[in-house]
Amino acid sequence: MFTSDKPHSGFPSSPHHAAFPSDPTLFEALGRHARRIRCEEDRVLFSQGDEPIGLFLVRSGTVHAVVHSDNGKAAAVFSANPGAVLCLPAVVSQKPCSLSALARQGSDIAFLSKDDFDDLLREEPGLLIAALRVLASEVHAAREALADS
Repeated sequence: MFTSDKPHSGFPSSPHHAAFPSDPTLFEALGRHARRIRCEEDRVLFSQGDEPIGLFLVRSGTVHAVVHSDNGKAAAVFSANPGAVLCLPAVVSQKPCSLSALARQGSDIAFLSKDDFDDLLREEPGLLIAALRVLASEVHAAREALADS
């Protein structure tokens, strides 16, 4: 259910040191409602182009994320460390995932469905500001990565 059926051979083995932005308030609130996923082996959480099904929270371990260009080459590679929330832009925009994410063996991930996320935002509207901060930070990081390339 959480694993794309696309192969993960497109994941480079050494990601850039750029990390996903995080917000402790948002992460903790989402984590209280999320279901844990223990990754006994490397596991694709979602692939670029997939319809978003929910959010993935990195509790421990590392997730490698990659954006592929139209010709299939890795255009940008990131590392998501504990505290990161993945798939937020796709869930909020209701657009396909703009990157692929691979949880490394031994990682502890939590999952919160789109519907549960929407319900949580209605119950705790203050979390909208935290979600906006994370989204704005992702835009800023993406622009910096483009400027560096």
